[in-house]
Amino acid sequence: MATLVRALKLVPPAESLSFIFFAVLKSALAGAGLQTFFAGATGSGGWTSAIEVSRGRKWLWLYVAMQGIDTWQALRQRYGWSSLLHHFATGCGLAVDALFGSNRTITLAVASLSNEAVAPFYQAFGLLKAANLGETSAAKRCVQAVVAITVAVRLPVALSLGLVAAKDLAAFAARRRCQSESKQRGHRLKGEARVDEEVQPWLLVPSIGGIQLLLFLDYLWIRGWAMPKLRNW
Repeated sequence: MATLVRALKLVPPAESLSFIFFAVLKSALAGAGLQTFFAGATGSGGWTSAIEVSRGRKWLWLYVAMQGIDTWQALRQRYGWSSLLHHFATGCGLAVDALFGSNRTITLAVASLSNEAVAPFYQAFGLLKAANLGETSAAKRCVQAVVAITVAVRLPVALSLGLVAAKDLAAFAARRRCQSESKQRGHRLKGEARVDEEVQPWLLVPSIGGIQLLLFLDYLWIRGWAMPKLRNW
């Protein structure tokens, strides 16, 4: 903590405030994401009603706006291509979800904000680096925390949401086959319009791809930068 206080004094006030602002904002997004994730995974209403839709859209638009600022910060601090790709892919993807998503799509998208749980430690490391304290023991603990949260939170959440989306796609395909067979016999399945409205393959397919991309980027970051950095500290 003393090293972080020292860093706040060494970095220009506007830059220090930006690190604090992002840490607080991303922590709030992570809190909303984790709350929605656990409500969807364990609640009686499931993924369709884990969060009120208008509130969910507000969280998503807040995230999209933050990604624009985050991208500018990454460019200014000359982060690698993987960081820029992460900001662009998630920002664009969640903007589409916010615009066109059903209740279920919105819920899954908000749950994905759990990934921002790494933010406090990532921003703390950025602050230390900006103050030329990026090689201190405090910076090392920040990197260790980011790696630990990536493995304990980001990985399980991404895999869980990917599984939910894949199961939705399989159920949707099976439902469509049943609908086709029923129509041929002149029948209509109860609730079919509701199912078709909530499950959106054109959004779920890119989402599954995006989840795999983020997992790959996390893997590259841990293997290519974080672990070598920690071994040589």
